[in-house]
Amino acid sequence: MTAQADILQKLDALLNKHRAGSRDASDIPVLTEVVDMASAYPEAAHQAAMPGKDGRSSASELSDAEVELLARDIYQRVIGKLNSQISSELRVHLTERLSSIIDSTVGAAVADFKQELANTVADAIAEALLSRAEKMIVSEDTPRT
Repeated sequence: MTAQADILQKLDALLNKHRAGSRDASDIPVLTEVVDMASAYPEAAHQAAMPGKDGRSSASELSDAEVELLARDIYQRVIGKLNSQISSELRVHLTERLSSIIDSTVGAAVADFKQELANTVADAIAEALLSRAEKMIVSEDTPRT
C-alpha cells in the first residue's frame, strides 16, 4: 500500500468517525471514492465542456498558475467552513461542559458555606452557654447581703 493510499484511508476513517453523528452524511463522498462530477454536478460538467474565455475546452487544461489559484480558493473556502463549524460546535460543547462544572462548583461552595455557618453558630451557642454557666456559678458563690 502506498503512503498516499494509507493516508487517504486514515483520513476516511477519521471522517467516518465524525460522520456517524451527522444527520445527512450519506451523500458526502469519502476521500478514496471516485466521484463522477458529470452526474453529481451536471451544470459544472456542462460548463467545463464549454470553451472558456481563453478558448480552452476542458478544466483539465488549466495552467499551473490557474490550478494554484483554484487550489488556494478551495483551501480558503474549506478552511472558512471548517472554522465556522468548529467554532460553533466548540462553543456548544464548552457551554455544556462549563455549565456542569459551574453547577457542581457552586453546589460544593454552598455546601461548604452551610457547614461553616453551622460550625460558627454551634461555637457561638457553646460559648454563650459556657459564659452563662460561669455567671451562674459566680452568682451562687457570692454571698448575698
